[in-house]
Amino acid sequence: MVSAVGGGNIDVAAIVDSLMAVERRPLQSMQAEVRSINSRISALGTVQSQLSSLRDAARKLASADGLMLSTFTSSDDKVATARSAGNATPGTYSLTVSRLASAQSIASAPVTDASSVVGSGSLQIEIGAMTGGVFTPNGTGTTVTISPANNTLAGIRDAINASGAGVSASIVRDAGGARLVLSSKQSGEGSLIRVTATDDGASPAPGLGALAYSPAAPTATATREVQAGVDALFRLNGMDLRSASNTVTGVVDGLEISLKNTTASPVTLQVATDSDGLKKMLGEFVTAYNAINSSLVAQTKYDPSNKSAGPLQGQRVAVNALNQLRAMVRNPAVDDAGGLSSGGLFNIARDGTLSINQTEVDKALANPARFRDLMSRDGTAGNFSSQGIGDRFVNLVNGLIGNDGSVSTQITAWRQNVTDNQRRQDRFNERLQLTEQRLRQQYGSLDSQLSSIQAAMSPLANLINSMNR
Repeated sequence: MVSAVGGGNIDVAAIVDSLMAVERRPLQSMQAEVRSINSRISALGTVQSQLSSLRDAARKLASADGLMLSTFTSSDDKVATARSAGNATPGTYSLTVSRLASAQSIASAPVTDASSVVGSGSLQIEIGAMTGGVFTPNGTGTTVTISPANNTLAGIRDAINASGAGVSASIVRDAGGARLVLSSKQSGEGSLIRVTATDDGASPAPGLGALAYSPAAPTATATREVQAGVDALFRLNGMDLRSASNTVTGVVDGLEISLKNTTASPVTLQVATDSDGLKKMLGEFVTAYNAINSSLVAQTKYDPSNKSAGPLQGQRVAVNALNQLRAMVRNPAVDDAGGLSSGGLFNIARDGTLSINQTEVDKALANPARFRDLMSRDGTAGNFSSQGIGDRFVNLVNGLIGNDGSVSTQITAWRQNVTDNQRRQDRFNERLQLTEQRLRQQYGSLDSQLSSIQAAMSPLANLINSMNR
């Protein structure tokens, strides 16, 4: 018996899929490469973020102002309080306040209401002080033009407030009517008000002259002083002092005192070093350092037990970063006087993690100025031992994750590799599509040819089979 030749009906899809699986192997290699690169980018991105956190913590240690942490207490905070205005020196201060500073206010004679016309022309407003019965302005003063369009009490108020003349204008109503009140924006005896009026005569009485006022002749016009501009008077540690403001700076270096009320009995202000605050800053630094140290160790290690490597294993930029960070700690900072060193402030474990040596930190904090020098000092570029702990880590991290830093540069390079790889994949996919199309055409044609041969051979096969019966 003779069987049909060829049989036709080739499984074109199965054959082409099998062949394409071989063709796609280079693409799979490229995709695996991208996954590997992305894994490294993700790992190094985590490192970059942790380095940024370390830099933030180091900046606090590198900041002279940030290290001026002090506690301020007042025996009566209703009378006075204190806070840092720089390098506050620890100490105890006895304060008695006999008078608070105030800003001068003057008020015009009353008119019917805010819409009443006062006059037009100009007002020259000056701020200054009285010396020997003579008013001396601090500058050239401000000229405010009053026209018929704004010659009411309300219009004049608005024009003065818009002029930046160093006073604030408001309208106060009492039993007599509405008054224009001008208040100096600064307290003290050096911020008195003088108003010179030039009336153009275009408006009915009272005219702008009703708003004129001079500290040298306070009763010469209808506008009078309603609150004197005086300096604060106080006694600090036995010294009689005065201040144009109730916020007193410059009397004690680094200390800002806020006067709030007068008192006959002394108030005690206490300034002390905030050791707990400084320890907290050190603790934040240690936490940030340990996070990046642990991360770099995990990302760069090789585990022989399960033959697995971290995503950054063998990556020079990560290994170098870890070595540089550890060198910064092991190379102690020394203060200018040579009496303090960072070498004893931290305990270093075998795995590189840090912990605070509380005993040594307490000793260092006993001299706040020297401790600040140990933490915050620019030093010499490239000479880390001359730099404070905070400054050296800020400089190191800037060199790693700055725009041209090794970590940032490596991430940028890897991202470019991913982009280039994707372009190659796109081109390879185009070739794969053409290859698959060609294979399907070829095997589809072969299938058709075999079917034709089968159809042609079928009668002959039938004849032979019948003769063999």
